[in-house]
Amino acid sequence: MSPYGAPPHVVGVLRDQFPGVMIWYGLHTRCFWALVGVGGRSRLLEAADAEMLAWEIRASGRRPRR
Repeated sequence: MSPYGAPPHVVGVLRDQFPGVMIWYGLHTRCFWALVGVGGRSRLLEAADAEMLAWEIRASGRRPRR
């Protein structure tokens, strides 16, 4: 079962996992977003669900808090 629930709860879970990453849920786009800084550059990531956003954040080079 996914650790993610409704969008407000999900955003909190993701923020806890990836401190320093700006994460939000777009009410109009119905997508999850993250602004990730890696190597002095910023990247805007978008995903349809929280699990995919977490995957994209990890793929960008950010590691989750353990």
